[in-house]
Amino acid sequence: MNEQSLSERIKIARENIGITKAEAARRLNLSKIGYCRYEYGERTPSIQTLEVIARCFNTSIDYLTGKSDDIMLMIS
Repeated sequence: MNEQSLSERIKIARENIGITKAEAARRLNLSKIGYCRYEYGERTPSIQTLEVIARCFNTSIDYLTGKSDDIMLMIS
């Protein structure tokens, strides 16, 4: 499994869906500075915030936390 940090995985997931940091912040109802703190590793999102990020970025909490390397959420 890849040893990327949570902040790196949040950034990769955002880039994977092709949106800017500003757009990510808007979709998550956060300030741009607040969102960037997650990407820069300055703050760790709560589990509730991780759930929202995962849903918004079409990925899973397991991907964001490094438990899985599958970035895309499988829709059944």
